[in-house]
Amino acid sequence: MYKNISSCSDLHLFVSIGSSHTRIYFDADLRYRAVVTDINSSLAAVLKDCGPAILINQDIVKQMTAILLDILDKRHPCQQDLGEEDETESLEESSEWDWQTIDAALDLVAGLATALGPLFGELWKIFEKPVMKYASSSEATERAAGVGTIATCIGGMGGAVGPFTPVCRFYISPLLLQPHVMVMLPSVRSSC
Repeated sequence: MYKNISSCSDLHLFVSIGSSHTRIYFDADLRYRAVVTDINSSLAAVLKDCGPAILINQDIVKQMTAILLDILDKRHPCQQDLGEEDETESLEESSEWDWQTIDAALDLVAGLATALGPLFGELWKIFEKPVMKYASSSEATERAAGVGTIATCIGGMGGAVGPFTPVCRFYISPLLLQPHVMVMLPSVRSSC
């Protein structure tokens, strides 16, 4: 089923690692962007490789959803300027860290979709608006990350994507007509 699980002992190890990641996620000092970014990236990788085993109960999913929404809406404590950071940090470095934090959050949303499959449909109702905001951004990097997240979520949900198809098509279809997309191989374009 998931590519890195070949035995019960592997599954136990992944659940232990995933459980410790989720504990860290809720117990860590989440004021630091690097910490939040690394945890989100790690959780996304574990979910994509190992499935939903680390999502032990609904409370974890609810807490994770709340944190991800805060990050995507740029309201998370790690995204607030509390005046504690080095004064010499340039605005460009700060913006890069902010984007890495958002990108890791989008990866975790995609990881949840991959792990939960058709069950992700209920969460998509929550994440749809913030993800679509990035997919319709005027900045190419944000737009690409948003569209990639939508594509991964669609793939993860499978047949459960039906009710969301019109909105997803609305955001993705115009992007397929852009010049840089038109040079893609037809098979790549069709998977978008």
